[in-house]
Amino acid sequence: MSGLAPELPYDFAHTELCDLALTHSSVGLSHDNERLEFLGDAALDLVVAEELYRHHHDLPEGELTELKAAVVSRRTLADAARRLDLERRAKVGPGLRSRTLPRSVLANLYEAVLGAVYLDGGLEAARAFVLTTLRGPLERV
Repeated sequence: MSGLAPELPYDFAHTELCDLALTHSSVGLSHDNERLEFLGDAALDLVVAEELYRHHHDLPEGELTELKAAVVSRRTLADAARRLDLERRAKVGPGLRSRTLPRSVLANLYEAVLGAVYLDGGLEAARAFVLTTLRGPLERV
C-alpha cells in the first residue's frame, strides 16, 4: 500500500516510487519527480491517443489531436490531481507550501504519479490508472 489515500486506483509494490512522484523539485533534494513526470507524460499521450483512436473511427488525425489536447490539458490533469488529493500529499518547498498549488504543478504531479505507476506496474497498470482517473474527460470528448 502506498502513502496515498485509498482512493488512488493503484497500490504500489514499490512505495518509494510513489514517494518520489510526490516530491517536487522545489524541495531541493537531489531526486525529485521531474523524470517520472517526463515518463508519465509519454504514457499519458500513448494511452489517450490509443483510446481516442479506438473510439472515434470516423475522425481524421487533426481532430483526434485536438481531442487529445483537451484530455491531456493542464486544467484536466490538475482537476484529476485534486480529485486524487495529490496537492495535500505533495512534498513541496517552502515557497509553495503556503499557497494553493498552481495548475501546472498539479498537472505535473499527476504525470509523475502516472510515471511511477508505469514503472511499478507496466503499461496495463498505467492504462487502467488513466482510464479510471480521466474517465469523465475521455467520455466528454
